[in-house]
Amino acid sequence: MKSISLGCVAWVAIVLCTVPAYAQYSVDGYADFWAVASTTRPADGQRAWSTQPWRTNTMAVNLVTVGLRYADSTKRGRVALQEGTFPQVNYVNADAAWRWIGEATVGVHIGNNTWIDAGIMPSHIGFESARPSANVTLTRSLIADFTPYYEAGVKVSHTTTGGLQFGILVLQGWQQIVDVNDDPAIGTLLSIPISDGVSLQWNTYGGNEAPRGLPTAIRLHSNLTLQAAVSESLVMAFLFDATIQRLPTVERATMLYGGLQVRHTISNTCSMGYRIEYASDRDGVLFVTNVADGFQTASGSINLDVAIAENVQWRTEARAFSANNPVFPSRDGNKTADLLVCSALAVSF
Repeated sequence: MKSISLGCVAWVAIVLCTVPAYAQYSVDGYADFWAVASTTRPADGQRAWSTQPWRTNTMAVNLVTVGLRYADSTKRGRVALQEGTFPQVNYVNADAAWRWIGEATVGVHIGNNTWIDAGIMPSHIGFESARPSANVTLTRSLIADFTPYYEAGVKVSHTTTGGLQFGILVLQGWQQIVDVNDDPAIGTLLSIPISDGVSLQWNTYGGNEAPRGLPTAIRLHSNLTLQAAVSESLVMAFLFDATIQRLPTVERATMLYGGLQVRHTISNTCSMGYRIEYASDRDGVLFVTNVADGFQTASGSINLDVAIAENVQWRTEARAFSANNPVFPSRDGNKTADLLVCSALAVSF
């Protein structure tokens, strides 16, 4: 598994450079610029428990991407470069040198609506995209920031004629491009169209999270999302995540998360988003606080989205947090609550 990332990036480069001139290429780009303020105002300007936005009481470029995609009936590939405060804070440790690579994948169609894809790809876990403009809310949910944004490995997926999709993945690890323990992780994905406007997604992950030389620490994660179009203007998404892992001090530590997101379309150019959520991680499986009773936090938000032009979007959000422990750093010590207001301009092509 050590060479899977470098090998897959090389495959992408070879495929995209050798396909015929008449191949189906497309180029895309995205950029968003944020202005953020919060009541905690941490001294270093860095927000806790969030990578989008990462910095507070300032203006910053959150994410800029430029991508090249190739696709035909038997093969596909994509390379995307990125920069901004999001990759700066999210690609750390062994993956820090890879932060400019947003995606690097190649795929081969092996028949009967079945594909094999390999490389660095968006995570199969979760409801939200790394691009804020694609999400119901401007800022990402608590669980989205503590489950993988990206993954490196091989995926086999199949789509039936009825729209049912399922697949299995062999991965480097939990949001890892560079292998840290020689143990492959396994993921699964399942998307079920229940009826018109209603679908269920169930994604799982299992792998060893301990670096080389330390006792094995298997992490098991389950992610459920139920999406329902109540009407042409109202769409709801119910989110539930659970993580189980053995920690040095706890035989069976558990993280639980539940959330509801609602998008209300007002007109062709205006919509609103609403969110309520709660995360409970007493033992620090994903949210590490180093305090008794750990991370038990509720959050609610409301956002207004305006389409200024076809590919230009302006979004503004107010979001409140309330925790059982003082887990939000501020200039006056840790606080149990935080109020965040942010506005972002996003451009895509």
